[in-house]
Amino acid sequence: MLIRSSSASSNFAGARPNVERSKVSRSASISAIGSTGSDVPRRASSAIIASGSIPRSRKASQPSDPSRLDNLPSAPTSKASCAKLGICCAPPLAAIFEALTLVNIPPIPNFDEDFDAYLYKNSSLARAKSKNFVNHFYISPQLWAWKENRIKTIRKVIDQMFVILPFEKEYYKKLKYDVIYVGHPLLDVLKKNVKENLNREKLIALLPGSRDQEISKILPEMLSVTKYFKNYQFIICAAPSKNKSFYEKFIASSDYENVDIVEDQTYNILERSSAALVTSGTATLEAALIKTPQIVCYKSSWISILIGKFLLRNLKFISLVNLILNKGAVKELIQNDLNTKNILEELEIILSEDGKNTMIEYYNELENLLNKKGASRETAKKIINYHLESNS
Repeated sequence: MLIRSSSASSNFAGARPNVERSKVSRSASISAIGSTGSDVPRRASSAIIASGSIPRSRKASQPSDPSRLDNLPSAPTSKASCAKLGICCAPPLAAIFEALTLVNIPPIPNFDEDFDAYLYKNSSLARAKSKNFVNHFYISPQLWAWKENRIKTIRKVIDQMFVILPFEKEYYKKLKYDVIYVGHPLLDVLKKNVKENLNREKLIALLPGSRDQEISKILPEMLSVTKYFKNYQFIICAAPSKNKSFYEKFIASSDYENVDIVEDQTYNILERSSAALVTSGTATLEAALIKTPQIVCYKSSWISILIGKFLLRNLKFISLVNLILNKGAVKELIQNDLNTKNILEELEIILSEDGKNTMIEYYNELENLLNKKGASRETAKKIINYHLESNS
C-alpha cells in the first residue's frame, strides 16, 4: 500500500496543507495519510491524500459478518482504532484500514511527503501498475486548480480515483476520466466535534493562516479593525504548527486590549463567534459548515501572487466556498483589497442581521451540495466492492 501526502503550492483555492511524515508498521492493512498527529485533531483541514496498491492476485473474501461494513467508523476522533491495527494514520481513514482487513486485502503502507511523486515515471504507483497491481487514490489532487496535464499519468496508473468536492466529478468527466464522488470527510469530523450554536457571542475569530509570510502580511490587516469594535473580543486561532508566543509580537501594543490568542480551539471559537476573518484555504469551508459568517482574506508577496494567478488562471474564486457554489457567496479580499477600510465595511455587513441571514442561506446551500456523509466509509466500501466483483 502506498500513501502519499500533499504539499500543494499555495493556499489559493483551498490548497491542501503540508502533512508530517508518519511512521507505519509493515503489518498495517490499508492506505492513509495526513493528520495533525494529536489524539483529537486540532483542525480537520490537515489534508488526506491516500493511494494504495493491491495485487490483482489477492482475492478479496466476503466478511464473516457483513454488517460490520455498515458500522465502520466514518471519522473517529482518536487514533485508537488505528493503533489496534498497528498503524499511525489520519483518524478519518481508520474506516478504510479496518474495512480492507475484514475482506482480506491488506496492502503494505509506505509514506512519502512528495505530493507529485506518484506521477513520476518511476514512482511507486507506476512500478506497482507495471507489476499488475490495482491502484486506488483517495482525494484527488487539484487538477482543476493547476497542472491539469497530470491527467495523462493518472489515466495510466490510477484504477480508481475518489473525489471529495461535488464539481470534481463533472470536471473529470470533461477530461474523459471516470471518478467516484464520495463526499467530504470534513462533514463527519465536524459532526463529531461541533454542535450547532444559534446564540453567538460577541467574538470575532481571526484565522491568519499557517505560513510565516502569510501571517506577517495578513494578521496586521486583520488587527487594524479591532479598535473599531471595542465591544467585541477578537480571538487569534493559532495554527497547529505555531506556538502562542509567535503571535504575541503582533499584539504587544496596548492598542490590542480586546485581542486574545488561543491554541487548539479553532472549532470551539468558530462555533461561538459572530464572524470570522479567514485566510483562504480549507478553513473557509470549515467556517461555512460551522455557519460562521466570514470574510476571506489573502495577501502575499507580489511574485507569489503573480505565480498564483498564472497557475490558477482558470479559477474565478480562491475560496472553496465560492468555488463549490460557483458564485461569490463570501467576500474575498485579496492583496490591495485587503485593507482596513474594506474589512471594516464587510464586517459591518456580516454582523448585521440581514447580512448574517444572507450568508447562512448560502451556507445551507453549500451544505446541501456536500450532504453526503461517511466519505471514508463510502470509499472503503467502493474499494471492497471493486475487488469482490473482480473475483466473481
